[in-house]
Amino acid sequence: TVIIVTNDKDAGSYPGLHIYDYTKDVPMLKLTPDFGSIWKNSYGKGNCEGFMFYCFQMLNGDGVDHYKPCQLAGVRFADAGAMKVLEGAQTKQEALDRVIEQYKKWYPVAFKYTDWAGKEHKADYMTMLQLYHKCVRMKETANDKLDFIDFTKKQGIKL
Repeated sequence: TVIIVTNDKDAGSYPGLHIYDYTKDVPMLKLTPDFGSIWKNSYGKGNCEGFMFYCFQMLNGDGVDHYKPCQLAGVRFADAGAMKVLEGAQTKQEALDRVIEQYKKWYPVAFKYTDWAGKEHKADYMTMLQLYHKCVRMKETANDKLDFIDFTKKQGIKL
């Protein structure tokens, strides 16, 4: 059994991890579910766990880690939008299909962008999925290449 003691919410997207949450009034050990769920917290913000947390961050990004998947599309998209896209999804395939469709809406045609170092890149929706997958996921092994297509295959999802 792997137990992680962390206050990094990103660990909540890794199924099978036992996370010791010491921030609760009564600290607890919680097993991260495989598919998980999504819900609004008491502040109206999106909360999620398991694979749904991965999908939520692929859509909404993470302000603490400073990435926003829709940024280069020049659109506004936040918790409510991500929750609406994922609402009612029942399987990993369905949830990720919805994420991919949203990227296709944001990036319907190939385009160019300049990165933080001044290098120009050609991109399309799949390039952006690959890029933000690397932002969302943490390496599971030292050799993990953080490849979106490899990840989908491992999850049993067809592209």
